[in-house]
Amino acid sequence: MDDSNSNIFKLNSSNYPLWKTFIEDLLYDKDLYDLIGSATAKLKETSNVNWNTMNRMEVAMIGRWLDMSVYTNVEAKMDDDKMWNNLKELYVWTEECAK
Repeated sequence: MDDSNSNIFKLNSSNYPLWKTFIEDLLYDKDLYDLIGSATAKLKETSNVNWNTMNRMEVAMIGRWLDMSVYTNVEAKMDDDKMWNNLKELYVWTEECAK
């Protein structure tokens, strides 16, 4: 999947569930999804240098698909787990309040 030509759209305040599905597929395609949820238990076969590079690639990939109104709510330099969880907390909470 070439993310520059894909149909992925930027996350905004109203499309988190659909955006999440698309971005997860993109991360799987780029072999980056395994990083999510494993920041404290780094993959055993990955060196710190490779881990940091992969983490930064994932943060950049997620950040590329955030609307500016969303981007201001996450720290661009945070690690992938924190960024992913920050977005989840922000939008799952928002969705629950909208019900």
